Amino acid sequence: MFAEVWKNKNEVSIMKNMIRMQRGMTFIGVVFVLGFIAIVVLFGLRAFPLIYEKTQVKAAMESVVNREGSSKLKAPYTSSVDTLIIFSNLFKRVASNSI
Repeated sequence: MFAEVWKNKNEVSIMKNMIRMQRGMTFIGVVFVLGFIAIVVLFGLRAFPLIYEKTQVKAAMESVVNREGSSKLKAPYTSSVDTLIIFSNLFKRVASNSI
């Protein structure tokens, strides 16, 4: 009986110590999280103009195809290959630091 009570008191004190020790993220943890968010935002800011330009060009091509008298024209083929080309160009520009 005494051993069980002692064990329970020990477990309770260990749990209280653990709760006291866990106070949240350290400064280094916060710096890493903010750094990761900054990298994602910067990549997004560099990728957005390329993706936006592609959608504008695609819309312009489709408007030309849908015009009267352009029945011989076909809409350009777009696929995931186009997206890969856009991102490969982005990576090349980022590597050469020309953005």
